[in-house]
Amino acid sequence: MPFLLCLAFFLQTAPLAAVDSVGVAHRARIDRVLNPWNANERSSRFVRVGADSVWMWGAAPGANLTPGLAQRQGRFFLEGVDGILRPTPAIQLLADGDPGTTFDPDSLGLPRDAVLLLDLGGTFGVDRIRLHPRMDRRHLRKFLQEFRVETGVEGITGDFETLLDYTADQPNQEPLLDRPFPSRPVRYLRLTPTTQRPWEVAELEIYADGTVPLGEFTTIPLDLVFASAVWGRVRYEGGLISGAPVVVQTRTGPDPEPELYFRRIVEDSDGEEDLVEVDRKTYLGLLPAARGPIRPNPTWSPWERVADDLVRSPGFRRFIQARLLFLNPGTALRRLVIEYTRPAVFQELEAEMSPLVVDPGVETSFTLSALVSLEGKGTDLPSGFSLVQVRTTAQIRRVDQVLIDDRAIPVRVTMEPGEGFTVDLRRRLSQSGTFLQIHFRGTLFRDQTRFEVGAVDRREGGLSYQVGHAEEVDERLEGSGLVVRLRDAEKAPLLSVLQAPQLFTPNGDGINDRWVLNYTLIKLLKPVPLSLEVYDLSGREVYRSQGEEDSGNHTLSWDGRGGDGQLLAPGLYLYELHVQADEETRHRGVVGVSY
Repeated sequence: MPFLLCLAFFLQTAPLAAVDSVGVAHRARIDRVLNPWNANERSSRFVRVGADSVWMWGAAPGANLTPGLAQRQGRFFLEGVDGILRPTPAIQLLADGDPGTTFDPDSLGLPRDAVLLLDLGGTFGVDRIRLHPRMDRRHLRKFLQEFRVETGVEGITGDFETLLDYTADQPNQEPLLDRPFPSRPVRYLRLTPTTQRPWEVAELEIYADGTVPLGEFTTIPLDLVFASAVWGRVRYEGGLISGAPVVVQTRTGPDPEPELYFRRIVEDSDGEEDLVEVDRKTYLGLLPAARGPIRPNPTWSPWERVADDLVRSPGFRRFIQARLLFLNPGTALRRLVIEYTRPAVFQELEAEMSPLVVDPGVETSFTLSALVSLEGKGTDLPSGFSLVQVRTTAQIRRVDQVLIDDRAIPVRVTMEPGEGFTVDLRRRLSQSGTFLQIHFRGTLFRDQTRFEVGAVDRREGGLSYQVGHAEEVDERLEGSGLVVRLRDAEKAPLLSVLQAPQLFTPNGDGINDRWVLNYTLIKLLKPVPLSLEVYDLSGREVYRSQGEEDSGNHTLSWDGRGGDGQLLAPGLYLYELHVQADEETRHRGVVGVSY
């Protein structure tokens, strides 16, 4: 069980042009009204939620999960003939680790076909189950022969999936039943005897495979009270969130309901005219047949992953919601802090890219257009900005020109390979309605490459960053959006060899001493293994190099030496470039070595 600290959500207003935060913090460091994690839970799945933390249980591969029930607050239940589940301490004899004690319905005055249910106290990947009576001569034949075992994850009264099913026609004939099976997520297990023969179970053992399903915890929408803040860094108890054992996503909106709930006027009707919008509390109180769809609120932003420790969701919105994704067993989160600054950098920044469809691996001229609104309410006006940041995985070659209200201006550009670029406008943009355009060149290697456009304001204590959103800005441009597609992406090859000389002379004279292979990879979402293998004409491998590469233009070279470091004899050699992705790809060719 994870070490638990006393933690809770808190909220604090902030002075102008200052940094503050909303989130979770240690009680000793704050003297505000606190609410625990479990009071701020909107939803959760495959995690445990306490007053002071959210966590996933850990289990080593091959560990028997039943002895840890008490620690995880797992329980056994007996299902009565009335269908009611009743906690039954006597059933714990099934998992006490003592093969000499036993659960025997006859000795307990229970029906032999009584249904037993087990809550493991957490969800685990499970790939093996053992079931056996006392293994002495007297009791060895008193084992379950006709029964069914089912597993579930959605609740002890939810849907179950059959794991084992032994019938009168095909009974279990093994006193010590030991069954491996393909791994499945399990939290709940139901054992249903279908016999009136005497039986007992001394031990029920459930074995973990060391994995857990993806855990998820979603907060309620957190109210910032005012709507003029810019979201900033995200921290946890160990520092900045990039070092945390979880993935954090956020979304923002102007009201407390990120989803819209609908009630059906006519039960089981699919007609839009039979739907009436209701609040969440009313919806949860409806009978299932009266519940209509739940739809995203269009005034809320989509979920965005926190990147570089910064919230990427739009600012200038009063409410923020966080979703935590737990990837590994034994993970716990005790503190979450989301920083913000006031006032906002802008009220609204609408942006679009052109073109929105390009050829893969081909340098393209792009135009980024943006319209800036700096209007605000009262005296808490947006501050304006002097830096524009464009974040993308595309390879950016250069920025050709920057225009403000159609007039070119001098700028400073900082390239960040693999991440985009930053434009220093060398002036403060503080006029509402300003039209900004950036003309630049770049190459795309991934379909649906996104361009995130944000503005940065230099302030006392650091930088304030605010993200814009996609919208049609310039009617002269075709389409609107910030996601660029690859033309005929489905047909485009993963690997393209751009240049492969057929002859080189590794004689040390400095001319044509190395063989250079230029190639392009596209559509990869992460680095994949890649190897270059060289063979002589008999098929014997004489050279190999290995590594990992991501989408982009790449170069491999060879100096004509074999694996032993010696120069190879003159002649023709075969080479093979091998990319080990989901779509395995090879390129073969011939190269000549001459002196």
